[in-house]
Amino acid sequence: MFRRETELAAPVVQWLRKRGWTVYQEVSAGFGLADIVAVKSEKVWVIECKLAVTFHLVGQARRWLPCAQEVSVAVPYEMLYRRGMRAAFECLGALGVGVVLVDNCSGGRPRVDVEKESKNTKYDPEISQRHLLSCLHERQQNYAPAGSAGQHWTPFKETVENLKAHVAAHPGCTMREAVSQIQHHYRKPEYAVRFLTGLFEDWIGKHRGRPCPLAGIQLVSKGRKGLVLEPVDA
Repeated sequence: MFRRETELAAPVVQWLRKRGWTVYQEVSAGFGLADIVAVKSEKVWVIECKLAVTFHLVGQARRWLPCAQEVSVAVPYEMLYRRGMRAAFECLGALGVGVVLVDNCSGGRPRVDVEKESKNTKYDPEISQRHLLSCLHERQQNYAPAGSAGQHWTPFKETVENLKAHVAAHPGCTMREAVSQIQHHYRKPEYAVRFLTGLFEDWIGKHRGRPCPLAGIQLVSKGRKGLVLEPVDA
């Protein structure tokens, strides 16, 4: 029996990749957070992985119907034998949502079967491009495992990682100097400087006690140079 959604999702990701799909995990897109987005040629498949079939899961899957040719839910194989599940699967099928069953085979190699194929009639290529495909990034392929909600990749996290790496290599630089040397997601460098500096001020003034978004970096006053960035452990 699977204890976590990440344990359930891992064999699904592996199964898809063996069949030639490019798999993105924990994708934050226009309609929410998708556990798995798989792409092969022009085909898109969204799979929501959950340990139980609930109305919440149905709602999660249903919202992706305009974005992908196939939309499915992946659930443990034992769901197949629970009272009412056949009817639940039929309801999912009526919506156009497929069902993928995952069996951990008593600790052996997990088995993945497509119990019911997705027959989605609500797919819209324009909506898919705008609200899903445009949000895909190569880092999502391995940044966080599917099912680990809240740990997903974002452009902001990428910017912070780049900033931390630069500060580690160039301690004592100003925010403006750092921003000019890193890749960031802000439209203009001045926006990046203003926002990232403001994060320090906001955290110190209002959110002391919570994890700082820029943990690992500190602003230090250095005389004429003003405020500079230093690694916390420097």
